[in-house]
Amino acid sequence: MLEKMKTLAESDGQILQICSSPDWSYIDSARLLVMRLCDVDAKDEQACHDVALAATELIENAVKYSDGRDPLYVDVRRDEERIQISVSNKAGDSQIAILVREVAKAMQGDPFENYSQRIEALMLDDDCERAMLGLLRIRYECGVDLETQITGNRVAVLATYHLATEGEEPT
Repeated sequence: MLEKMKTLAESDGQILQICSSPDWSYIDSARLLVMRLCDVDAKDEQACHDVALAATELIENAVKYSDGRDPLYVDVRRDEERIQISVSNKAGDSQIAILVREVAKAMQGDPFENYSQRIEALMLDDDCERAMLGLLRIRYECGVDLETQITGNRVAVLATYHLATEGEEPT
């Protein structure tokens, strides 16, 4: 269940904090909360969609790679230049290693090439256990920068969406 949720205004921007059980059924609720936060004063509908999609993919990864018991945390910060989504969960060493590797892969090379090559590989693999497509998808479709932060047995995946300044397109 969504154990805690709070929205705060801080000097470094708006914050949405969610603490949830690592349960698949809460992903859509968390996505809607993130979209609502983004939508409050958004001038760009596409930015809201991109941020919600990125949050959804990160939350799905947190559920998939969690230990299944400890809560996951979703933090959203917004300032004039960016919206940053951080999703953290407790995980084992092998799960953390997978996430670190996949985030690093997603940040290397051309986002479109990485995404399309993975789709092609999946089409040829009838026995694909893990698609590992979500991070590549949000890197390409949403233009987010990704990084990982590890503290003990907790891993956070951060997605940073850069907002367009007046007269430019978002990246």
